Amino acid sequence: MEQMSVSITMTVAQWNVVMNALGQRPFAEVTDIVVNIKAQADQQLAPKAADEPAQAE
Repeated sequence: MEQMSVSITMTVAQWNVVMNALGQRPFAEVTDIVVNIKAQADQQLAPKAADEPAQAE
């Protein structure tokens, strides 16, 4: 199967349910998925740096 990316939007509560479900699986089966989800969530939820230039509208 071809490697494709998809974007899924969920509330934090919904993602917590997904992460909890993944946590019930053996670590070796889900580690790559958990790491990927966490990295993307951290990036999206991180506060923007004060020195970032404001976007022109």
